[in-house]
Amino acid sequence: MRKLLAVSCLLFVFAKGSAQAQQLPAESAANGPQLRLAVTATDKSGQLVKGLQQSDFTILDNGNRVKLDFFYAHNGGLAEPDSESVVVVIDAINVYFNLLSQERTQIETFLRSNQGYLPAPISIAAVTEKDLVWIGETSADGNKLAEELDQWQPHLQPRPTQSDADMQERWQESVLGLSKILRHVGDQPGRKLLIWVSPGWPFIHSTDVQATDPLLRMWMDLIVATSTNLRKEQATIEVVEPEGSAHVDFSTIWRPNLKPVKKWDRAEPADVTLQVLAIQSGGQVVHSSNDVAGELAQCLTDATSWYTLTFTGQLSDKPNMWHDLQVGVDKPNIVVHAGNGYYAQPQP
Repeated sequence: MRKLLAVSCLLFVFAKGSAQAQQLPAESAANGPQLRLAVTATDKSGQLVKGLQQSDFTILDNGNRVKLDFFYAHNGGLAEPDSESVVVVIDAINVYFNLLSQERTQIETFLRSNQGYLPAPISIAAVTEKDLVWIGETSADGNKLAEELDQWQPHLQPRPTQSDADMQERWQESVLGLSKILRHVGDQPGRKLLIWVSPGWPFIHSTDVQATDPLLRMWMDLIVATSTNLRKEQATIEVVEPEGSAHVDFSTIWRPNLKPVKKWDRAEPADVTLQVLAIQSGGQVVHSSNDVAGELAQCLTDATSWYTLTFTGQLSDKPNMWHDLQVGVDKPNIVVHAGNGYYAQPQP
């Protein structure tokens, strides 16, 4: 009963956030909702590709080409008003104190680099086992943010354990932290970039708990609500793993869960975990370096150019119908980063 109640609370918070998410003017159009994608394009070396036009892009919805209703190229976009919200998220749930201290030091180094000048205002949030803490105010003054971060006194906590109860609790608190962040930035227009400094959330399979049918259905509802909320908020997650190359690469564990869940009896908590959500949102997981400060700077630089694409989505006569999205560019050697799909809105 405790597990059912915990998941139902998460579902309530995410569903509430989704209902409050920014709505596009034609969201209730009779022929389908207007869906907005934040898309980045890079060459094979990872450098941003700027100057693309609407005619360069194609979108396939379940294999069918769709018409672009709106296009905008954000070049040097962090300087544009109301174009993007950037949040550096400190994971204080899934790390032990020594690693948290290293995270803070690296983040402060990033903030103070380039004489403290940031290309755009950023916010700093810490997801803790007790609450979501906003550290200081949104600012482009890195030195000021570093001083405010230095004053933050996190709760001392022991090294996270691998017990079932501890992992389930940390997973729930982590998901709740994401929902709180999305609710906080929900009244801000434009894209939301969440740069999450974290080794990742607990990875829990349905076989790790007593997966009853009601619980499976709740997990499915949570998956749909999370995906929908991220899409409506135009939120992209970038994960910077603080242990870098010294850390075991767990990508072989979470990559199988990148496939969208299409049936409720296949749902599991592992489908709502940090690395999976990052890739599905069009973001990336950086785990190849111990230079957290450098990776943060790169993530912020990568955010200075992107494209907004809007198209008419499909309605569905069945609940939780998944639609695959493929966004392409009609030019060679360009890699497009975008959300991988959406759960269709039910017909009225």
